[in-house]
Amino acid sequence: MKGRVQVFLFYDKPNRGSLNALCGAFERAGLGEIADLHLVREREELVARVLGVVDATTAAFAAPPPRGAAATPSTDQPPKLRPPPLGEARRGALSPTLVCISFATPQYWGIRDLLAALADRPAGTWLVAGGPHPTAMPEQTLAMGFDVVVTGAGEQAFVDLVREMADASPGPWAPAAVADAPAVPPGVPSRPDASPEPSPPRPMSSMRPMRPIRPIRPIPPPLPLPPSVAPSFGAVGPVEITRGCPFRCGYCQTPRIFPGPPQHRSIDDIASQLAEQRGHRLRDFRFITPNAFGYGAGPGKTNPAAVEALLSAAAEAVRGGRVFFGTFPSEVRPEAVLPEMLELVRRFAHNDNLTLGLQTGSERLLATIGRGHTVADVFRAVDLSSRAGFAMNVDVIFGMPDETEEDADETLRVMRELIGIGARIHAHSYVPLPGTPWWPRPPAPTPPRLDAALNHLIPTGRLFGHWQAQRKLAARILQDLAQS
Repeated sequence: MKGRVQVFLFYDKPNRGSLNALCGAFERAGLGEIADLHLVREREELVARVLGVVDATTAAFAAPPPRGAAATPSTDQPPKLRPPPLGEARRGALSPTLVCISFATPQYWGIRDLLAALADRPAGTWLVAGGPHPTAMPEQTLAMGFDVVVTGAGEQAFVDLVREMADASPGPWAPAAVADAPAVPPGVPSRPDASPEPSPPRPMSSMRPMRPIRPIRPIPPPLPLPPSVAPSFGAVGPVEITRGCPFRCGYCQTPRIFPGPPQHRSIDDIASQLAEQRGHRLRDFRFITPNAFGYGAGPGKTNPAAVEALLSAAAEAVRGGRVFFGTFPSEVRPEAVLPEMLELVRRFAHNDNLTLGLQTGSERLLATIGRGHTVADVFRAVDLSSRAGFAMNVDVIFGMPDETEEDADETLRVMRELIGIGARIHAHSYVPLPGTPWWPRPPAPTPPRLDAALNHLIPTGRLFGHWQAQRKLAARILQDLAQS
């Protein structure tokens, strides 16, 4: 008799939003009847548990607290889990195992090294990839060494995969690999500082065929969105209130991951997920959406009544907690900043600042990007917010394709004027991402005076950002992935 399916999620911080949704799908689908779910936060622990190596770190992580120990209140941090002892989690050679890893393109090199560390995993262990990078480059992700790639919205595919593993016929479980496969898959660039090359795969028994790449399976708008948290597993965090974006900015992956019109989660569902997390002693609550002030509205529209109903229900659900709305990861679009929206944030939320995307001060470049707003919209939004008592953090991206020196100079001028009316600038450099309309176009050349102008503003406290590191990241992505 084969064992229960063992599902390991690499629960690293950058990807917890998407992984929380998988935990919610696992719980709602009742997969606990056939599978065990393990959230593993550290790479070293994941490798140790998958390879079946028990050490003091793993034992300490798995140990329950002393009897009678009181739980401590939390803010944004999910509670520590107490997974089953390793022997239970990996008991039996016939227990199929899924190791699920979600990642974006900037994490590519770390994930590649993690796969090398998992090369000698036991037979019956499948490596499953999902997230922005696998969605954009599924074939390249398979070549990295994954066994299954899930593209697009992955909740239903994840549920199907767990069920498929549980229903498969008994026998030695093994990914469909071959004994003479190369140690480094074709198309995976190597670096001098990379981890040692993995040993060649072991001969493994075949199993019934399973399609390695699952297509995008968007959930039709009439159906409710899957849960975005699962507090019973310790998977807590921002609640996704809107999925998808009607705008098609040239640098952004979101509309390609979630095609179709935006879907808004029902207020009852949002309040239920907030209340459940409050019951687990969370204090601070945030939301995931491409435009907080667009909740409940059609593309490019606003619906203040829907936002009021949402925030009123949220405040009721988290009594004693704090709601943050219009800050990361729930920024606002400039044309959606209205006096009535600002009043709602003041009444129901606890943030004293908002986050807004300008991206460029060039009207010409705004039209090229497809942003759907003007520079004047941004000035109006910052002015309204400042008068209402909110500080405005304004995102700006330098080096986008087709940006000229004149465009960069115009953006610097607009930035200085925005600072003069109370804005704080978050400076970025364009990073080319697979799956976007601009991929693999390189960044525009950097004007020699740009860094000096930005560095001059940092001591004032009115500008921050990692634009220089992002510039290096962009070059590395193009060097290693543009030809994949």
